[in-house]
Amino acid sequence: MPYSGFDLGGRVVIVTGGGGGLGAEMARGVASAGAAVAVADLAAERAAAVAAEIAAAGGRSLGVPVDVVDPAAVARMVDDVSRTLGPIDGLVNAAGITRRAPAAEFPLEDWQRILAVNLTGTFLCCQAVGRGMLARRRGKIVNIASIAGRIGLPGTIAYSASKGGVVMVTRGLAVEWASYDVQVNAIAPSWFQTSMGKLIERESEYRDRALRRVPAGRLGQPEELVGALVFLLSRRLAHGHRPHPRRGRRDPGRLARSTKDEHQPPAPPSPPVGGGGLGGRREVWRRGRSTKDGHQPPAPPSPPVGGGGGAGGGRREVPNEPHRHRPRRDGLRGAPPRPRLGAASRHRL
Repeated sequence: MPYSGFDLGGRVVIVTGGGGGLGAEMARGVASAGAAVAVADLAAERAAAVAAEIAAAGGRSLGVPVDVVDPAAVARMVDDVSRTLGPIDGLVNAAGITRRAPAAEFPLEDWQRILAVNLTGTFLCCQAVGRGMLARRRGKIVNIASIAGRIGLPGTIAYSASKGGVVMVTRGLAVEWASYDVQVNAIAPSWFQTSMGKLIERESEYRDRALRRVPAGRLGQPEELVGALVFLLSRRLAHGHRPHPRRGRRDPGRLARSTKDEHQPPAPPSPPVGGGGLGGRREVWRRGRSTKDGHQPPAPPSPPVGGGGGAGGGRREVPNEPHRHRPRRDGLRGAPPRPRLGAASRHRL
């Protein structure tokens, strides 16, 4: 029986920015997986060309002109696609622009335009398409972020800020919409062979520095992202969360995450082994200390096993050494002194 977990047959997917670059290749890839694709782009002729290419290959497609920064245009896009292809099951936000310039001289109008298209446009499309998904209680949204939204890169201050915002929009929507079975995820590419990626070709020094940070040592190819995209749009992505090990709450939008930074409460210290003395009181005192800050106090020394020990034995063992009160970690004074083993107890150990 053929495996159909990544089959998108019967699904309707919108790809914004689908007229070129990563968006065009993603539209083709989603169509090859069986989905009906609405290719949305500001350049109507380019959107129509990609849609015609998909139709010529036997797929269902629709070219839709849209300006993602215009809420009315986004609403018209959703209505046109729903009326022509059917209810929208998936959304890929790939529309984006950039400009390279030093931060100190970056034009304000370019800053505002880049954030409007990359960040506000992504949110408006998520909002408009998401309303129908929430009502039907199902849907998949994939936002195209960037490595620039996670690390600092010179000369791309507006683009980095916008993509960092896309990352947080993705996380916020993933948390808010997870209970409606609407999964929101993001793909964050590095440098790819697209019209936008070719900007680094103009600066050989920047290109060399960028490629040194890529383990493969080359620009990525747009088709290399299709597999991850199809998975995020497929039925195989049943839900985008993992249970939190401490509180049992859901952590939506993350398919996998390192647990090395997850805080685990420290184990309580072992109870006293032998009889009483300062050792027993010290143990009780330590167990009563708050561990809400995650600090595990050091284990106390073992108390005497047999008789002859206790506080008296400890003082006789080192008669010339004064008591040294160790300060408490929480800033309070008056911690009990460290107990010392008496001679008899030490020999028995």
